[in-house]
Amino acid sequence: MNDIILSRPPRPRPEFYPEARKLTEQEGQEWNAAGRCPTPILGLDPSVAKVGWSLSLGNRCYSGVFKPKAVSIQRIREVYDWTLALLKLYRVSHVGIEGYSFGSLNSRAHATGEIGGVIRLALNDLSIPSVEIPPTSLKKFVSGKGNTPKASMGLALYKRYGLYLTNEDQVDSAGLSIMALAFFHRECLDLVGTQRESLSKVSRIV
Repeated sequence: MNDIILSRPPRPRPEFYPEARKLTEQEGQEWNAAGRCPTPILGLDPSVAKVGWSLSLGNRCYSGVFKPKAVSIQRIREVYDWTLALLKLYRVSHVGIEGYSFGSLNSRAHATGEIGGVIRLALNDLSIPSVEIPPTSLKKFVSGKGNTPKASMGLALYKRYGLYLTNEDQVDSAGLSIMALAFFHRECLDLVGTQRESLSKVSRIV
């Protein structure tokens, strides 16, 4: 996959999970990088109701939101199957996933943990090098401040990298993808001090 720049992601084969096929119909946006992302790097922002995803490849970023339709245990299976399909579809080389927010625990905390767990299981099953990124570290990496409101992250992402995304889940997943790029291929980005500090809080999970 080295040195391949695509105007849109490769078309999936029919046997891939149907929902993944729908996510490949959009054009990627160009973003500002000192170098090009040498391999497909995926950012994942999971929650109970949806999963924001962004894939960085070359100098482009592709992004979307997956909303599982099933309920109860079948929702967990659906998220696991979708994650495997997306990873295989794009031949993802590395992943950055948002860590759990322990400061905002609520009645859905267990369900959130289940969704995050099966995504991590999929990453482990395919042995894809992956990192867990704390929410405050993501905010600091993109905006320079660890307490930036979620609603302001889109503007910060646009100012720093030229990516215009209005969906908050896509904004976060794009930041996670770029941050994973910085972790695994630091030579591809010009980093400032706050970004290097943010990377020190990142943990390998696979």
